[in-house]
Amino acid sequence: MRKILKKSTIVLVMLTFILAMVNINGVNTSFADTKDSTQTTTENNQSDSSSSDETSSTDENNTEDDENVLKTDDGFKYTVEDDEVTIKGYEGSKTTLTIPNEIDGKKVTKIGANAFDGNTSITSVEIQDGITTIDSYAFYNATALESVSIPESVTTMNEGAFANCTALSSVNLPSKLKTISYGLFASCSNLTKIEIPEGVTSIDGYAFYTCTSLKEINIPEKVASIGEAAFYYCAALESIEIPKSVDDIGSYAFDSCSNLTMSGYSSSAAKTYASENSIPFKTIRTALDYAKIVLVFVALGAIIYLIHKLKAIVKHKKYLKNNIDFEENIVLIDNEICKVEFIGKSKLKLVNGKEVQNNKKTLGTEFVGYKYNIENKSDSNIEVYIKYATVGDYTDKFNLDEQIPKGKKAKGFAYLQKTNSLDDLKSVSGTIVVCNKKNNEVKVKSYDFKID
Repeated sequence: MRKILKKSTIVLVMLTFILAMVNINGVNTSFADTKDSTQTTTENNQSDSSSSDETSSTDENNTEDDENVLKTDDGFKYTVEDDEVTIKGYEGSKTTLTIPNEIDGKKVTKIGANAFDGNTSITSVEIQDGITTIDSYAFYNATALESVSIPESVTTMNEGAFANCTALSSVNLPSKLKTISYGLFASCSNLTKIEIPEGVTSIDGYAFYTCTSLKEINIPEKVASIGEAAFYYCAALESIEIPKSVDDIGSYAFDSCSNLTMSGYSSSAAKTYASENSIPFKTIRTALDYAKIVLVFVALGAIIYLIHKLKAIVKHKKYLKNNIDFEENIVLIDNEICKVEFIGKSKLKLVNGKEVQNNKKTLGTEFVGYKYNIENKSDSNIEVYIKYATVGDYTDKFNLDEQIPKGKKAKGFAYLQKTNSLDDLKSVSGTIVVCNKKNNEVKVKSYDFKID
């Protein structure tokens, strides 16, 4: 029995020792974990404490705000600070509202954030003159609101002020507005037309996001930027003109505008955006653009003129080179009645059907040839009523109505069109028909000639 107790005691001591060692290790490990956990917990506690303080503070502020919120007899909730009133909400039953510019003798200057958020009863709102600010989400989700009248005194309309007003079909914007803020008219699916004031300089992201009925809108000349998804899914929008002042168009700004054709200026952000997003683009021409076009046509005309002139000069030189220079005049006919002679290379050329002096300043001729004389050698007048002179493939033929007095000459000009070789100029032929009237006796003679 003693042996059993002794052995049991020994086993028990050993187990106790083992357990003690395990506990010691466990404590050490737990301590380390506890330290980290304690630090994290402390930080979390501090954060929770801070959050709790903030919540407490917020609750206090809310309580304070609730305490400061006043209410008019007709249901407007408002606060007063520095003698200026901010509309905080509406608890009345009217569907057509006029937001006053004065309450209890104090000026109303602001429609506060979320003031009419979720109001599904009001259908129209008239904001009286004097109010300067419509704060964020002031009319957000007012789904029955069809129209709103905004006075010229309003200078600021903050983020999402009219977002998701799905029944809103018309709205006038004040001229002093500088920014179409983020999501200002987002999801106003019934809005068809809006006029953006000339003073606006930026259209922020999502401003007209999914305004699916929007058909008419202008972008003023002072707008410099159009934000991300500003006109995303404006499916009814068919045309929009982007001024050259716009130098930044955000991603998806006109995405899913399936019927849109964009107009803008060359070398502009609009043209780049349209090109990158496969949107049809029409270039707006400026006076300078038209001047450039005119200059291009003038330049082309000048080039054509110069080419034509150069061509004429080259041809002219070729003709002169190929023309025959007679060493002496060639007499074709010489009798008692008349004398017909070729007198060498012509110094004349044709311009618009008229023979003119052949000089460098005269442009456009393609004709050269020979001069000839018909001299009256008789002692009475003669009439050369038909004469032919053929040079190459071109025949000179004309009637003379005038008589050639005795001792006088009639000058002629036989010319060739489009000379191609010297041989063309060597082949000269013709017929001279002379009528001589003397002592009431008329003599008609025909003379043929040819030079090879």
